[in-house]
Amino acid sequence: MSKAQPGISGKIAYSDLKREMYKQTVEYLENGSDEAAQEAILAEKQAKEVALREKNVKAATWVKAKL
Repeated sequence: MSKAQPGISGKIAYSDLKREMYKQTVEYLENGSDEAAQEAILAEKQAKEVALREKNVKAATWVKAKL
């Protein structure tokens, strides 16, 4: 038997998994230490998530009202 070769079942898969697990930390490391810019990006993401949640709640409420 031979060892698994680097590729989808080797080191690359683990690095992809770790990158996804530590996505926010990797973004901080790759984009430098400009905390103000990072905070602005994070606030924008959170605002989009809140808006999407509110939209989903309104849509669900409308469906319940129709029943």
